[in-house]
Amino acid sequence: MRYLLILTIGLLASSAVYSSSEEALSTLTFAFNQTDQAHQDFSKNFHQKLSHEATTSTVKHTIASLEKATQTLIANKETIMAVNLIIRNMPLLKDNYDHPKTVQFIEILLAQNEKSSAEVLFNLIKEEGDQLLFSNASYLFATFEFKRNRWQHTLEYLAGNIDDLPSHDYHRALLIKGISQQRQVLHRRAIETYALIPPSSAEYLAAQLNLAISNIRQSWWSEGHAIIERALSHPNAQQNTEATNRIYLTLGYSLIKQQYFRNARSSFRNITIDSKHTNRALLGIGLAAASQGDYRAALSVIITLKEKQSHDLPTDESHLLLPYFYEKLAQTATASAGYFEAITYYQERIEVIEATIQSNTSPKQYLNGSSDIIYVNQVPIKTSPNVPRFLIDNYLLLDNYSWHVKDINNEALTSEFKRLKKKYEATIRKMVNTILEQRIVHLNSYMDQARYGLARLYDSQLDSN
Repeated sequence: MRYLLILTIGLLASSAVYSSSEEALSTLTFAFNQTDQAHQDFSKNFHQKLSHEATTSTVKHTIASLEKATQTLIANKETIMAVNLIIRNMPLLKDNYDHPKTVQFIEILLAQNEKSSAEVLFNLIKEEGDQLLFSNASYLFATFEFKRNRWQHTLEYLAGNIDDLPSHDYHRALLIKGISQQRQVLHRRAIETYALIPPSSAEYLAAQLNLAISNIRQSWWSEGHAIIERALSHPNAQQNTEATNRIYLTLGYSLIKQQYFRNARSSFRNITIDSKHTNRALLGIGLAAASQGDYRAALSVIITLKEKQSHDLPTDESHLLLPYFYEKLAQTATASAGYFEAITYYQERIEVIEATIQSNTSPKQYLNGSSDIIYVNQVPIKTSPNVPRFLIDNYLLLDNYSWHVKDINNEALTSEFKRLKKKYEATIRKMVNTILEQRIVHLNSYMDQARYGLARLYDSQLDSN
């Protein structure tokens, strides 16, 4: 049982997810950045061509008129034309770079991955603008880099004076600064950063959870658990259910690591039944109960988990734990049948996933514009950091260019657009396949343990005879 516990805790503790580790995906960072840069290069060329094709003048004479025209286009879902309008009025914006609305135009440009034009305005503000404008523009660029997992760049944009930001943005800036510091293993600095976010902030619960994780990773278990307990007593904990569920999940697996199994079970039971963390909570309850020798309770909860047929990692593991718990209850015939069933289940899941990898399915068939989880042949994949959300969002943006590219009718631009789409699809497929391949590794490990369990039962029967 100890081996099973170590395997599960290693996969699911703290910010545990049923997805591949960040280390396994680090080799894809270059592909992320390369695809993102190709998109920005295309965007620059596209808007140059689109501006030349315009048949009417769109030059505005005031920032107010430019803002009104831009917002009208966005309201009409013509965001690309809104971006093009901003670019064509760059002389006006350069002359009025210190206007408070300049930051709003930068935000629109960055949202459409038109970084080069946004940088023109940012550099003017940086060199000659006032501090408030610079802080707001820096925050936008920090957020842009943060979404791309570029932690050092994020910290560089937040290195200046950010406490003059609006309250919500300031607290959000502190949160992404702390996360970026954690990602760079600067846990002590992250702890100092999170401590600046007050209890009144909407970011408080997220900050407290990350603060607790930073303490736990420094092996400051008592302090980490105390932070979690304080966070759970906060009024926002009752209003933000999923954030609270995640806190209870983190606490539960941390308590298992410290062998406080009874407390761990209590923590997991606080997670709501409709939560995306429910399956991991059920697995945690089962493991904690088994660690106490309460195999009947462990069996009951693992049966519930197995019956959910979710195809996530906790559910996959339930197929292995079920016969193991029957074995511990001396129900050897049921355990033996369960191990056979588990082996068959893992073989079938591996075959399905291998076929998915070989199929080169178009990302369009499983991507969406909102959920943080995508399903590839019923395998749930968390979009961030495994498949960065910005990459999906930008890929989905390409549809907005299609008829414009066709209307411009420029052979070079059309070819560039097709190459960009293929590049996105290849990068996303590679990321998804990397995750699926790691899932196969997990399933093979479970299958090997099921075979070992079956062999152990067989040997014990021979010994008894």
